[in-house]
Amino acid sequence: MLPWLLAFCAGIATAPFGLHAPWMLIAVPAATGLVYYQRRHPVRHPLAAGLFFFCTGYLLYGLALTPAPGEDLRVWAQEGEVLVEAEVLNVGRRDLGKGYVDLLVLSVRKDGLIHETSGRLRLFHEGGEARIFPGDHLRFRARLRQAYNFGTPGEFDYPRYLAARGIWITAYLKSIDEAALLPRAKLDTPRRIAGYWRQQVLVLIDQATPCDTAALLGALLVGEKGAISSTQREVLARGGISHLFSISGLHLGLIGFYAYHLVFFFWRRSELLLLYLPPRRYLPLFLLPVLLAYFLFTGEALPTRRAFAMAAVGAVLWLYSRRTAPLNVLWAAALIFLLFEPLLLFEASFQLSFAGVAGIMLLLPHWSKKVPQQPFLLRWFFLLGLTTLAATLATLPLTLLHFHMLAPAALLTNLLAVPLIGLVAVPLGLAAILLTPWWETGAKTLLALDGLVVQATFDLVAWLVSQPLLAGWRLYPTPREMLGVFLFAAILLLWYRLRPHLRVAVGLCACLLIVLPTSRPAQFEVVALSVGQGDATLLRFVDGRNILVDGGGLRSDTFDVGERLVAPALGYFGVRHLDAVMLTHDHPDHRKGLHFILEQFSVGEFWAPAPLDELDAEFVGILSRRQVPVKFFDLGWTFMTEGAGRELAIFRGDGRDFSLNDQSLVLYAAHGGEAVLLTGDLESLGVAELLLHPFPGPVSLLKLPHHGSGRSNTETLVTVLRPQATFASSGRNNVFGHPAAALVGYLEAVDIPLARTDIEGSLRMRSDGSAWTIQRWERGAFR
Repeated sequence: MLPWLLAFCAGIATAPFGLHAPWMLIAVPAATGLVYYQRRHPVRHPLAAGLFFFCTGYLLYGLALTPAPGEDLRVWAQEGEVLVEAEVLNVGRRDLGKGYVDLLVLSVRKDGLIHETSGRLRLFHEGGEARIFPGDHLRFRARLRQAYNFGTPGEFDYPRYLAARGIWITAYLKSIDEAALLPRAKLDTPRRIAGYWRQQVLVLIDQATPCDTAALLGALLVGEKGAISSTQREVLARGGISHLFSISGLHLGLIGFYAYHLVFFFWRRSELLLLYLPPRRYLPLFLLPVLLAYFLFTGEALPTRRAFAMAAVGAVLWLYSRRTAPLNVLWAAALIFLLFEPLLLFEASFQLSFAGVAGIMLLLPHWSKKVPQQPFLLRWFFLLGLTTLAATLATLPLTLLHFHMLAPAALLTNLLAVPLIGLVAVPLGLAAILLTPWWETGAKTLLALDGLVVQATFDLVAWLVSQPLLAGWRLYPTPREMLGVFLFAAILLLWYRLRPHLRVAVGLCACLLIVLPTSRPAQFEVVALSVGQGDATLLRFVDGRNILVDGGGLRSDTFDVGERLVAPALGYFGVRHLDAVMLTHDHPDHRKGLHFILEQFSVGEFWAPAPLDELDAEFVGILSRRQVPVKFFDLGWTFMTEGAGRELAIFRGDGRDFSLNDQSLVLYAAHGGEAVLLTGDLESLGVAELLLHPFPGPVSLLKLPHHGSGRSNTETLVTVLRPQATFASSGRNNVFGHPAAALVGYLEAVDIPLARTDIEGSLRMRSDGSAWTIQRWERGAFR
């Protein structure tokens, strides 16, 4: 089973790098023919089956990204505001009181015409007073938008995340109260009943506990993690206990444990049941409805789905007294999940869930044999520690890949938190959930007590991770280093199954991949990161220096551009230290992303556009706390000669009476005979002042001022400089119309190429000293 699973996963993982390749039309029939051939002939070759599963996974990935006929709402994405009527499927929460609602669209009204349609939509909102429950019908007016990736190395693929849930379009309301609440559909299915009950419990949790505690308790009991604040997430990640606040196999295992012993208490009092229905064979099967009810109630989380599937298989095996290796059950469950939902392979919850269980199954049987015979309680703690260690080792590469976090406190915190959560908090919460339909007062009392336990556990973990050496580290490894980490983890997991010489060979290879320093760029590089409507440009010099100019920033307070886009991109390029960070001017779309970068990366200097007392107070506080040296510039050009053919210069205009945009710092960087000019958000007055000062040299690559605004007099700047190429950093379908259509037309008329991040994603422009080569981020690589 494992080779088939690996081949299938390889096909799915390879598909994003070459979707709909023509050769797949030939490969699939060929693989099918090979499988048929090996069945008809005595000589069987395992590569035939492997090729079949690889090709199947490859094709299923493409099909999973295609809406079913009649469910494609993307045709309404460019139609302006429409009136939507839909049924509520799921209600979710986000940080800062915001939320979202997953809807099944029933009809769309445009220009007075009603179009009956079908498909799922995610509606984001900023809050509101209305209580929405699954089964409700909503009517609202909004613009429907198709989800897109930014196109930046290392970013989270949000469109694929939505596609895995059958969602192809999104919408936004300032408040959920803007939607009209229509009569609720009948609660006639188990899923609707469970969803309604789930929301009722969340309401009680909000009423019984403080806001911060309610967020943790909601995640623990009903799987609603969206309301957990960024500060709480940081503590949970550094403490290595995030899995406790995500509905998983641990919760389902506790439910099964308590239910089994409760039913067994009565079962064994019946001689007839013991004779004709032995509890070890039949009781697990009778408990499946209980586990299914909890699975539906908690929102059908992926780790719970995996645990329920394995429990169902185990119950059937017990019923028929069949024996099989637990790992075979795990591989079979993974393969079945991926056959029906291939996009799950890219979900962190799927990867962590299966990897954690695999680590426990591979390592714990060998380690547990070495645990000395001790009293039950002491032995239980030994096994808990070993289980945590095995799961931690198995999930370490994935935690680093998805969350960029190493948490050394995990072993200690789990030894303390697992008993408190598993033996106290979860039973209290389950009792409260069962009481909710009949006695709300009693349920609230239990939830209040549960909140005290959960908050005390969280406070204990927060104190532990504040201690030296336990705080954890954020790391952004390169793809090569990640490969080394995965190889190293594989050696540890397969230690008892590998021959000694193979351990040494693979271990040496892993160490070399991790330890070898990142190579310097062979050419001068200018990387324009796609950060939406904002600017973030990385300069990489052949001598190893790195300069980051601006860090982007969106209006949203729940999406940190620095953490989600800029930092992973720096990790992709192997940037550990920034020789300088430059802020062109203090606008949020240039500054907000730098907060996280300054907190997490080593920075040699900060180049300020103005005195610190004129900059954002929080930003200045980070500079002070991190003790980053600050450099100011005189009026005009400040030259920093870097050797023959290499020059770096900063221009600051005398824009005291100008707008903040026109006070932007301008950077000039040259390598050989080629040079780039980064112009910030200069508008017409700033450009006019810049043109009054002689440039340090010719400019062959120009960043369009102010994202390509039509108010920047860019045509004059282009006429004077005559660059070989230009580029613009702007957001997809931005409301400002950047870059301006007139400017794009002018550049086409004068035959100067324009590269733009809103359409092409991140751009990497390389100079060998004689010409520029422009590459775009496409299908997981710069091409």
